[in-house]
Amino acid sequence: MTKPTEETSATSLLRNHYPALDGFRGLAVLMVFLIHFGSMVLPYSWLSFGWVGVDFFFVLSGFLITGGLVDTLGSPGALKRFYIKRVLRIFPLYYALWIVVFLLHWPLNLIQFQPRLWHWPIYLGNLVSPRHAASLWSISTLTLTRLPHWQFEILHFWSLCVEEQFYMVWPLTLLILRDKNLRMAACVLGVTASLASRIFFWHFDPVGIAQNEWAYHQTATHIDGLLIGSFIAMLIRNAEISRIAILRLNAALLIGPGLIITWYTVRCWRIATINHEQLSANLGSHWTAVPALTIIPLFATGILLSCLRDNHPISRILMFRPLQALGEISYGFYIIHDLPQLILARAYPRLRTWHVANLAVIAWFFIAYGLAWLSFRYFETPFLRLKNRFGLHTVPFPRDQSSAAISDSTRRLPGEKLSQSTYDAECTPPAAK
Repeated sequence: MTKPTEETSATSLLRNHYPALDGFRGLAVLMVFLIHFGSMVLPYSWLSFGWVGVDFFFVLSGFLITGGLVDTLGSPGALKRFYIKRVLRIFPLYYALWIVVFLLHWPLNLIQFQPRLWHWPIYLGNLVSPRHAASLWSISTLTLTRLPHWQFEILHFWSLCVEEQFYMVWPLTLLILRDKNLRMAACVLGVTASLASRIFFWHFDPVGIAQNEWAYHQTATHIDGLLIGSFIAMLIRNAEISRIAILRLNAALLIGPGLIITWYTVRCWRIATINHEQLSANLGSHWTAVPALTIIPLFATGILLSCLRDNHPISRILMFRPLQALGEISYGFYIIHDLPQLILARAYPRLRTWHVANLAVIAWFFIAYGLAWLSFRYFETPFLRLKNRFGLHTVPFPRDQSSAAISDSTRRLPGEKLSQSTYDAECTPPAAK
């Protein structure tokens, strides 16, 4: 078999910047927002699939994180640079929020603070045993002391916990496994183990695993998307893989999982019609607990691969400017967007009586967007610029047979617009419940 040339190999898909990836982020975070608040505007049955947005982000995060790591781990101090970049990207906004919470709790005593809440600031809030999974809901709210009906939701931070735990383990794994085939095998093994663990828990407790959503929030059982994205990042950096093989894989990942998702949607619709119920594919189902956490990331990977080519129809759709704009500030938007969910939900009956429920949700979307934009522009960006002080400069775009390009978002080109994707190679995903 003829070895692919530089123009015909998978590495030819690597470029400095993929504009559609910001739209990919924007679509994902929009789905997350809709499942949290959209039921106040539309029937929930239309939005019950919105939770898949977090798996889109997991795939993208794994793809970008691993791409940057594979390209740089061979250089001195690469691991140190990686963790400094992660700290500068993730910690400032996240811990700014917790500093405010701590000040409101002590010395002002304006917020009740349960002991278990301390697990969230150290990124362990999602880790509970199956028997205590239901407690996630009770330990993920911040309640005002004098206004107990005012509760701020933080359960959506579970995905940040998954991401941070992944950051701690995965770079070390890649450092130990020097061979590219072993690294890719580790991804396959990890996805297989994650799926097997969900099947195991479902076999012994089929009701519990669906009802309490335990498998959805745990790192070991929801790591499929991160590892599938990592696998693809390494695959397109393999000069022995042809470009046409990647394009065929792209089509297969869109068609195969897409048909399964379509079949399941039709099945849910038929069951709902027969039983006179609302269409639902929510988290409390065996579909979510077992196969979906693998099938959805595979489909998301098909969309991601489409984003690597600007002329692909999906890529053109995701380059819709409003989606890109939302994607550029998606981290801050995610942190902020779900905080008042319980407050709005409690006020919903009255808002509906006043015929302003739709307006309230739309208004909150734009308020959250504005706050996220201000946060990124005036708070997060100064921390990101500290990369230069730590010597985290961009590196040349490599063009050799052994390694491929640094992931799109790690390099800033002259005159390139300052955006989240420019500074943040390893995107932190929003999450759905």
